[in-house]
Amino acid sequence: RGQVMVGFSESSEYQQSSYNRVFVTMTYYGMLRRVPEQFGFDYWLWQVNAGASALDLINGFLAAPEYRARFLP
Repeated sequence: RGQVMVGFSESSEYQQSSYNRVFVTMTYYGMLRRVPEQFGFDYWLWQVNAGASALDLINGFLAAPEYRARFLP
């Protein structure tokens, strides 16, 4: 069973289909130090799936009040 799971998780099809989900989640954690709430996750995943670049996502987080509150008094 373990080999079957590894086969699925390491397949190029699975990695391609899950890349944007992982990228959005890691951006949330890296920039906001938390897991994403469902609405925000869905929004940014839609943006990335629609063609937004990684830089677009990061700039969106940089402009967010929650991010700015971490670094500005």
